[in-house]
Amino acid sequence: MVKHAANEESPLWTAEERVELAFQKVTEGKEFTEEQKGWLLRINSHLRENLTIEQEDFEAMPIFTRLGGWGRANKVFQGHLPDLLQQFNGAIAA
Repeated sequence: MVKHAANEESPLWTAEERVELAFQKVTEGKEFTEEQKGWLLRINSHLRENLTIEQEDFEAMPIFTRLGGWGRANKVFQGHLPDLLQQFNGAIAA
């Protein structure tokens, strides 16, 4: 809303739209395994409700903990999960 107030031509996106745009931007041109796609769906779901995601969420939220939490997710993304989350958070905030 702040961006929209500063520049009325800036679109005012819903949370869902903001997350979808971020996912398109971050995942465009990248290949993911089926297991990674499953984690990305859970990350997407979490972001739609919270608009941000941190490592701690993987140890606190049942959507992640029931499947192994941070350790499992980061392993599935071959240690690149911190960078991926930073990209999602940045794209949502942009």
